[in-house]
Amino acid sequence: MNRLKNMYALCSLVYLVLCIPSSSLAVGWGYDLPELSHGGLFKGQFNPLPGEGIKQLIYRLGETTNQIESALDNYNELAQIERAESHCPIILYASDFDSTGTIIDEPGYYVLCDDIEYSGSGDAITVRASHVTIDLNLHSITNSGSGQTGILIDSTSTTRQNISIKNGTLSNFALYGIHVNSTSSPSAHDLLLKNLVLVLDEQAGIFFNGTSSNKISNCIVANCIAVKCIDGLYLNHCEDIDIHSSKFNNNSNNGALLQGLNSKCRFLHCHFNDNQTNGIENLSTGESLEWHQCSFNNNGRGVFFGSSTTTGFIFNKCHAHKT
Repeated sequence: MNRLKNMYALCSLVYLVLCIPSSSLAVGWGYDLPELSHGGLFKGQFNPLPGEGIKQLIYRLGETTNQIESALDNYNELAQIERAESHCPIILYASDFDSTGTIIDEPGYYVLCDDIEYSGSGDAITVRASHVTIDLNLHSITNSGSGQTGILIDSTSTTRQNISIKNGTLSNFALYGIHVNSTSSPSAHDLLLKNLVLVLDEQAGIFFNGTSSNKISNCIVANCIAVKCIDGLYLNHCEDIDIHSSKFNNNSNNGALLQGLNSKCRFLHCHFNDNQTNGIENLSTGESLEWHQCSFNNNGRGVFFGSSTTTGFIFNKCHAHKT
């Protein structure tokens, strides 16, 4: 067990050296790193090749591996690397993004180590696996070509679950910053979006797209900002969605648009300000929609309910003002 803990520390140390900008740890977003026992001991020694992950890096180091092993208190079994690999991040570089983007089809912790200027078509990242974390690591993916979506979670043929996307910016895509598509299969569920900026994405910053029989469910959106899109947030057939401490401001249509059958969607400490049409436009036929301590300021209309069949909605300690 101690050896595995040491290996985990090594993997995290290499991750820290290779991927995290020196100023990142002061930002306060967090990276789920364990306590490192060797400080900056190996700083500057590791130069990964494009697309090279932790295991490939360690094997390529050759004799340097012996130095690593001896520095880790009698850790001499290189075979243990494979056992610890699941605790190590899979590193994404700019070279991993070709003209059709990159596809994640295996579980893992994926870390972006470059700012990406995506000049391809389609979607920059397509997720076709469950149990995936994508840590943008304070980097950005910016569309400069005909890219449709920054990150697509594709649940059109198989359920996707336990997926996290965090810590970065997705901008200038023709459709969506993040698109969760669950239109023809059992629904996507247990998703987490946090610490994200979605800007200048043409249709919506975040689009959760389910169906009446395959609702997207049990998701959290936290500390996200969606600005200068058509709609900042778009929920279509969703259930048990918690959105907190997020801003959906300065969009050309709505801060948030709700359509389809949405229920048990809760907004806490969110801002829907300076949107040209509505702060919130609710066209859904759901129930139990809640807004707590939210603001709807300087919109065309603060809140618009276009559906007479929505029941059980709550506005608690909210503020709406128009200059």
